[in-house]
Amino acid sequence: MNDYSDDENSEKYEEKYDKCDNCDAYGTVISCPSLAEEIDHKGVIYGELCEDCCESEFESDPVSCMQNFYDCLRVRELQLAQLEKIAKEKNFTLSRKFAGVYINPENTLGIAANNVGPDKTFKDEMIEVDKFYKGSEYSLAIAQKRRYAYSNELFDEALDFLRKIGEEDLNYLVLSKSGALIMRGYSAWAIVMGLDADWPYVSETHNFLEKVRDGYGIFKEEVKGEIKLVDLTSEIDLDWSKMEPAQFEKLCREILCSFESVSECVLTGATGDEGRDIKAKEKVNTITGAELRNWCIQCKHFPSRSVNRQDLEDLSTLHTRFGFDVYCIMTSGTFSPGAIRLLEAYEKKGFQIKCMDRQFLENRILRIPGLLEKFYKLCSK
Repeated sequence: MNDYSDDENSEKYEEKYDKCDNCDAYGTVISCPSLAEEIDHKGVIYGELCEDCCESEFESDPVSCMQNFYDCLRVRELQLAQLEKIAKEKNFTLSRKFAGVYINPENTLGIAANNVGPDKTFKDEMIEVDKFYKGSEYSLAIAQKRRYAYSNELFDEALDFLRKIGEEDLNYLVLSKSGALIMRGYSAWAIVMGLDADWPYVSETHNFLEKVRDGYGIFKEEVKGEIKLVDLTSEIDLDWSKMEPAQFEKLCREILCSFESVSECVLTGATGDEGRDIKAKEKVNTITGAELRNWCIQCKHFPSRSVNRQDLEDLSTLHTRFGFDVYCIMTSGTFSPGAIRLLEAYEKKGFQIKCMDRQFLENRILRIPGLLEKFYKLCSK
């Protein structure tokens, strides 16, 4: 684990009036360890940089500055200034609850210097992460045999933020109560709020199996004597064509209810709630507490074809009608490339979208006792 030192352990840099060794301008200069030269056996002579050149050197390669000169107080000051600069550019604001912590507008990502470390900020035990996996959509972690999950979008943003201020050698820890991920560097850290782990693990199991299948088709001659491909969905062959659309909607509701973070899951199709088959709420943890987000769910029972672009409603109109936070589409088929491109375009406009195809649903069904019994028509061929 990194040795996190406080600023008082760093030596104060000296300022004097001289010529900058970089731009040749005269002014206030600072001794820079990066320009140090050994002079025989008489000691080390340091180069001199003006404040502008010193700042420019840090911004161009903050990682090298932090790795090689982390005990230089000037570098630490530049890192803090860069942290504040990037936080303002990203519209992060200083938390009123946690001193010194900058928080994003969604209240799901925070960044701070180690003089206000997470151990001093949160009344929660920090646990070392045993295993970490970055999937297609989610990052997954195991700590003390418990599972945790995080949005890749938030994880990547935190990682990018830390690298821009010179932090690259990170330790991953989990707050035991909230499940938040702490990404801790030498002089700064980030906190990423976690998700209900159930959902991401099902999704990444699906994505992982698809990758294994694709890779196995290419490498099977080279690896067939070394590994055995296990298809977790081959235990039961489900016949979706035996279900009626109304039964499919009920099954979708049961699948949603199986996730601990989802509540108030209600079928609305029968009530004439046009454009929405199910409504639900999702509990989402934030840095300052839990929030409830409204879901609008549409069910597309297409066992013999894909959901096409033409099958998707205009989300702007749908949002005006229902005011949802998350749009979810569930299908007994697959999604066509055109549908995927349209949904991705909506995501770029700021919509939060969850897609569940037949494989995703089957992965979940096979892990929930009683679902197959309850929907007996969804049986083996």
